[in-house]
Amino acid sequence: MNTEYPLGKYFDDVSEKIKKIGQNLNLSNDNLLELYGLFKQAKEGDVNTSQPWAIQLEARAKWDAWNKQKGKSQESARHEYVKYALQFFPENERVNYN
Repeated sequence: MNTEYPLGKYFDDVSEKIKKIGQNLNLSNDNLLELYGLFKQAKEGDVNTSQPWAIQLEARAKWDAWNKQKGKSQESARHEYVKYALQFFPENERVNYN
């Protein structure tokens, strides 16, 4: 990554791009949950809500994905989010973040 371009800006740009084109990237549920967990850790730090009931499938899966990132610094989560998300971008989009 370009060291002159701050990590926070990369993170903001990449997360906005994922919101806009995510459905066109054919991401699996596992990919989406990994991105969700890293995003929440980057934005809020360690999970700060109670664990949803197991019958609340979507809420529980999201909570578990976020909780999996527990203990990771927000900066580290931002870096991992950007690195993970970029692998799904088309090649011509990735060059903007080198």
